[in-house]
Amino acid sequence: MQRFPNAEEADLVKEGVFTLTPTGDYFSNDFNSQLIGSYFGSVAGLPYIQPNGFEFGVAPSVMDGVKWYPAWNRGAIAFKVSEEADKATYDFIRYFTNAENSSKFTQSVVSLSPYAATIELPEYQAYLNAEDDMNAEGLRAVQAHLQDAGVLPIVSVSATIRTEIERAITRASTGEATAADALKEAVETVNSEWASY
Repeated sequence: MQRFPNAEEADLVKEGVFTLTPTGDYFSNDFNSQLIGSYFGSVAGLPYIQPNGFEFGVAPSVMDGVKWYPAWNRGAIAFKVSEEADKATYDFIRYFTNAENSSKFTQSVVSLSPYAATIELPEYQAYLNAEDDMNAEGLRAVQAHLQDAGVLPIVSVSATIRTEIERAITRASTGEATAADALKEAVETVNSEWASY
């Protein structure tokens, strides 16, 4: 069973010990400014951590109960437009999924490649297994839990699920509703939308 904030944790949010929203666009800014001591985020955010007078480390997400990580579908999706546009799309997909190009891309954005041909490349393995490299350390933490990753279906309800989970956590953490009531309302909203399909 996934754990939701209890009353004591909601009080800590109200007191400012925990926060649900960054002061700007990203938590990395608050972390760099030492307004917060830690945060949960994507490994792709590591290049934006610029410690000034402090050290930091990365760790896998803490799971309590059900193990699940969100993953984004990296399959190519193309729409038929015209012969010229379709050819350009095909050429781009071929270029982007080329093993060497995929390796360069993943290294530039700090991500894992989903392509076996890329994973087998010596330069990709060197990137992933680099010693004393925070990006590589973060990626190894992600890779260790790939079996727990799942992709939400590409339907509008999946966006509603994410929105309602966030809303439920916010409501429970601020004391606006109990965790049970916030979760119940989220489930009802999602199921109602799903039933309309």
